[in-house]
Amino acid sequence: MTVTKKERTVLCLGPPHSGKSVFSYLLFKSLRQLRNNAYLMDADYYSPTHRKRIEDYASPFEKPYIFTTPNLIKLTKLTHENFRNIAHSTHALIESKGVIVLDGVGRHSPSTDSLFELSNALILLCYCHFDVGKNSKECGFVKNGESLHPFDFYNAICERFGISDKKYIRIETRFHSEKIASFDEDKLKGELFDLDWEVIKNGNVDRVPQKTREIIQRIARLTLATCYKGRC
Repeated sequence: MTVTKKERTVLCLGPPHSGKSVFSYLLFKSLRQLRNNAYLMDADYYSPTHRKRIEDYASPFEKPYIFTTPNLIKLTKLTHENFRNIAHSTHALIESKGVIVLDGVGRHSPSTDSLFELSNALILLCYCHFDVGKNSKECGFVKNGESLHPFDFYNAICERFGISDKKYIRIETRFHSEKIASFDEDKLKGELFDLDWEVIKNGNVDRVPQKTREIIQRIARLTLATCYKGRC
């Protein structure tokens, strides 16, 4: 039985500066090291990341498998409908039967919903010192007038789009000095540190802490199990 493209798409979200884009790349890289024909799709059309940095971190062998945004500048007048059209069209272009790591937007809006339409699993990253009172409103993590932590905010979003608890991973991220890395596969919760662009250069991730790399490898294996369920 063939696995659909949506079943193979994992959406990575997180507030700005949470390490989401670096994590997305490292997950993509780990999946390819596990011999999965994975792709990385940058879907933050409002504030492009990968196109700006791809020459710094991606190896020549990886670049064909990374779908970057079509421009370098912030698109302040991009409508949610146009965002949806771009994201869905780009997703449709990926012909591989591998996992698609979808690097999403930092701030929640109706555009984020269009990414959920493409995905069957969510990995949410959030900086461990996230200030709900200060940051949630500006990031759109508000429900019924109440500011929520992104982990709690996306619980209801997952339910709305049919993403079960078994397909929702929550990761707290920390600075280099806070050397904490762990992952509980039963609770699907973990901690990672040093997800910084400066530690990945030209496909070489040796400067990424070993504990962080090992956990991302575990998440990659779990992603394969979740996406394929023993099917090919």
